[in-house]
Amino acid sequence: MKGLSLKLASGLIIALMALSAVGYPIMALAENTTTTTAAPSTTQGASALAAKMYINKISLFINKTLELAEKYNITIPENLTDNIETAKSLIAEAENALENGDIGQAIVYATKASNTFIDVAIYVWKQISPEERQGLKQERLINAVEARIMALHRVQVMIQKLEMAGVQVDMLKNLTVRINQTLQQALEYARQGNLSVARQLMLQAEKQFGLTLKATYKLVNTKLHAVTAAASAMKGLNTVLSRITTHLNMTIQFIEEGRYDEALVQLNNTEEALTNLANALSRIKDAMVRQGVNETYIEAVDILLNATNTSAIYINESITALEANDTNTSIMYITMAINELTTAIEKVNETGLPQIIRKELRVLRGAAEKVRRAIIWDQARLYSAISVHVDREKAKLELLIQKYNNGEITRVRLLIEAGKTYRHMVMIKQSLDDRAPNWLIQKIDAFLNWIKTNIPGVVKGGSGPGGHGGQQGGMHG
Repeated sequence: MKGLSLKLASGLIIALMALSAVGYPIMALAENTTTTTAAPSTTQGASALAAKMYINKISLFINKTLELAEKYNITIPENLTDNIETAKSLIAEAENALENGDIGQAIVYATKASNTFIDVAIYVWKQISPEERQGLKQERLINAVEARIMALHRVQVMIQKLEMAGVQVDMLKNLTVRINQTLQQALEYARQGNLSVARQLMLQAEKQFGLTLKATYKLVNTKLHAVTAAASAMKGLNTVLSRITTHLNMTIQFIEEGRYDEALVQLNNTEEALTNLANALSRIKDAMVRQGVNETYIEAVDILLNATNTSAIYINESITALEANDTNTSIMYITMAINELTTAIEKVNETGLPQIIRKELRVLRGAAEKVRRAIIWDQARLYSAISVHVDREKAKLELLIQKYNNGEITRVRLLIEAGKTYRHMVMIKQSLDDRAPNWLIQKIDAFLNWIKTNIPGVVKGGSGPGGHGGQQGGMHG
């Protein structure tokens, strides 16, 4: 990279020194070359961008010189016409080399083009009267300052987007205000014909602009991309939510019609969609943590990530239940998955979130409310299904306790199965929202206490009310 930079610098300096010696308006080149706002992301990309800018400068230098010759009816001597064609041909060769990835050769061709064309530029410039030269210098300088003002405006737009994303940009905003003030002064002096002062102000603004541009792109490539990705993920969640609603309504319909194979296809599609979304949210969260994004944003993504993962678990449980022909439990888990997602969306606090995420969150909340209304199975049926499910799970554990007391299974096996059931019931209880009836909450709590009482060791830190074992139906020995 250092070698490439030296080649660029040496080739351009030779050309500029030759032109400066005869009073050529060097700032003419700034109009085209100081407005680039593309930021390279890799070393190779930076080298290619630098080479492209260098080739463009030489090409612009050739074209502007020929435009001057045409404007002032200057005839190029025969001994210099070959230089023009050779220089143009070398620029074409440089562009081809760059397209083929040969950056070093591209620089060589561009430098040869510049060196070949220098004599033509000097000749044309000498044919123009001093008064006209001064006017050209003034015009070119004004154009260069105006071009920089436009470039600064584009940077200010990027800074505004960063601010909308919740990124702290006060320092950058203040810096752009000062740069704009300096450029406006430079423009005023240039229009008055005081070119030396205008150039000094322009160079001062250029230095500040370079630092501002670098700092802005650093924030864009880190924090803005992460926050934008979070907003996109919310938009993606909206799409997935709509697709899941369709899948799950079809699933419920298929189950109630006894078309279990078709229902299983829909459930597997839903589980895959949720898993893919959870993976995307996880990557976004990791990126936000790495890039130091505001914790409020990370918390919002984390709520949605956890809900998506839990919903995927519920759908998996629904598949397992349906494969065992337990249709009520299967539908119960489907409804719980929807409740988990929609409740999580409502839980995300808008306070402190950037505008770009708040916008998508509001759309998502509207979609969540539609989903609640769209699901065929109503809440009453869900609560009834959960109640039946609690009874079934308790009956399973009572049978396991009996088998243990009869010596048919080991204590370890009983504890493993009871632990699964306990965690499972805790998860179901946590999935219920404020609309859940008290009798159902009390029934689940009673079952959890029953597990701790009748199967000591399931929960660390105690067995719950009733001590270890002593109730009828508990473990013995």
